[in-house]
Order: sequence, then structure tokens, then C-alpha cells
Amino acid sequence: MNKVKFCEKEDFSFPPLPNCMVYFLLQGEEVVYVGQTTTGVVRPLSHKDKQFDQIKVLFVDKDDLDEAEGYFIAKYKPKYNTKLTGHFRLLTARDKIREKTGDHSFTVRGLRKKCQTIGIDIVSINGLSYITGRDIDMIVADMKEGE
Repeated sequence: MNKVKFCEKEDFSFPPLPNCMVYFLLQGEEVVYVGQTTTGVVRPLSHKDKQFDQIKVLFVDKDDLDEAEGYFIAKYKPKYNTKLTGHFRLLTARDKIREKTGDHSFTVRGLRKKCQTIGIDIVSINGLSYITGRDIDMIVADMKEGE
């Protein structure tokens, strides 16, 4: 049997599956959605409910997926994303800090001030404010140092 080698010039190779990646759905040059997947290119192609004409991907270690996805949602503020993955709303963050430190008088205002003092960026999307789990750990460590 005669084997013919693939020789098309306008080809594109999909990466092997599974692969961890953060993906971006774009309409023109605008990022309209940011997501994450551990199954390679299958997930980005499943968004039939969103209008987009391009898909871009960044390969990310599995342990960094939530943080990377949240970072890019905060950066681009895509219209189809309605919350930040890997981030906590300030009320939830306050409650986690209260639980970890035992300081049940800690307030959201105190949280905002602490973020400003130690250089943590509070990100907002759709009018809600968020910080990461690492930020919470930094605040808790700072509060315990100050005891």
C-alpha cells in the first residue's frame, strides 16, 4: 500500500489532549470571554451561546488555572464573564479572614484599608470587588505578624 504524507501548506495542528489552558474568545480584537480547560481545544469550541470569531489560548500549569483565568477576566472585563474564578468577593474574603484570625470585628472597610496598606489590588467586574485566595493569606499573615 502506498502511503501519502500530509503536505498542505495552510495547515493548523491542534495540541494533544488533554492540555491545561486559559482560552480567550474574541470578536474582532475584543476579548468577549475568558475560560479555562483541562481538556484542550474541546471546551473553547463548545460555546455555542456566545458570538466570537477567534479563539486564542495560553498554556498554563493546572495549579495556576484559577489564578490565571481570574487575572485575565479582571484585565479584559469580557462581556460574557460575570464573575472572577479563583477570586473571592470582599464579603466572603472578610469572613475567611475573620475565621482564620479569630478577629470577628474585622470589616470590609478594614479589608480595603489593609489591601491598600500592603499593596493588594482589588479588582472589580460588573460592580463587584474581588481579591484572590493568596491575597487573603497575605492579609492573614500580616495581621498575625502585627499581634
